[in-house]
Amino acid sequence: MEQNLRPISVTIASGVTETISFPNQFLGLAESIIISNLDASNVAKFQINGESNPLLTLSTGAFRTIDKTKINTIKIIAGAAGAVQVEAQVRLLVK
Repeated sequence: MEQNLRPISVTIASGVTETISFPNQFLGLAESIIISNLDASNVAKFQINGESNPLLTLSTGAFRTIDKTKINTIKIIAGAAGAVQVEAQVRLLVK
């Protein structure tokens, strides 16, 4: 693992909408990310890098990976019956 690349994990509780700001919360940008919908009954939604991008749907019990990109923020809307887990490799902006 590179010295300035760190793994992080955030769990968003069921029924919660949360925006993760990688620079503010983890002092870096996410380069690879996996979003797992742990809800077996409801879809989850996510939006990457702000309101100008589309709100995407993640099926029940599904996951989505995004690699080789720079993600500043991700908005997660968890379903009513299960959490959403976000795991990422964050490249630190400071050394």
